[in-house]
Amino acid sequence: MENGEKITMEKQSYQALVEAELPIHGTFWTVEAVAQDGVHLSARGKKECMPLETFMKEAGLKNEDFDPATIAASAESRMPHPEQEVASLDGVKQFEIYRTDSVYERKSPLDFPSYPEIRIDRNFDLHQLDHFVVLDTEATGLSAYEDRLIQLSAIRYVNGRPEESYNTYLNPHKEMTDGAVSVTNIRSEFLEDAPDFSEIADSFREFVGSDPLVGYYILFDLRMLWCAGMDLISGHTIYDAQWYVFRRIPKGFLTDRKLGTVAKYLNVDFPAHNSLGDSYATGEIFLKTVREMTEG
Repeated sequence: MENGEKITMEKQSYQALVEAELPIHGTFWTVEAVAQDGVHLSARGKKECMPLETFMKEAGLKNEDFDPATIAASAESRMPHPEQEVASLDGVKQFEIYRTDSVYERKSPLDFPSYPEIRIDRNFDLHQLDHFVVLDTEATGLSAYEDRLIQLSAIRYVNGRPEESYNTYLNPHKEMTDGAVSVTNIRSEFLEDAPDFSEIADSFREFVGSDPLVGYYILFDLRMLWCAGMDLISGHTIYDAQWYVFRRIPKGFLTDRKLGTVAKYLNVDFPAHNSLGDSYATGEIFLKTVREMTEG
């Protein structure tokens, strides 16, 4: 879809709208999901849930173009079932997650510390990345303070290869909104028997250790973890894969900044559609981008 082109969608079509790009308030937004609570948009690392009525007005859609029942049915078909097993990566050792009775007090996002951006160029020493951990999270929404984590995943890379993975769902102790289900494909009942964040936080700290951290728009994940009570800024070198990607890939070559779009452009396959799969895709994208940047 060309920038500025009005969206038209048949009444029975959901995918026609999702992943479209359109200008709203001077910014080109990508539609990530449509749900009963509104339209979920992203643009340059920002995310927003816009009321449906406002979105339809800005996009030039009419009432007959939108069928909430169809969208609900589409979202339902993509949700995991409660008996679904935790995803894993073929050939990659799974870290044995243990539970403790530790207590992690929630923190204010206003106290979230800043961290330096690491410059990578031809003079960068790749040996600094002999070991690193890629992490990704899913949550009940986009607010680090009000929302809660529902999935936490990470992969340790050693000498350019995934060596060990960490993956768990989490009980947020709050109902998943239609928008959150649409974005994450995770139902509330799937999380009823999942552990609390505090129960598995010690095991996650052990897995991460002191290795450098990598994420795709990692600021979101670090903020969510910070507000959950875990500081992963102190003592870690942090790399945002998205930052390097959009300094390496020429402007105009990508339709949007989504992880899936970048992965497709760089021929990186997703092993699963959840935070573990996103961690893997991010790791592969990061390595490809860094190698190209250090080669010139």
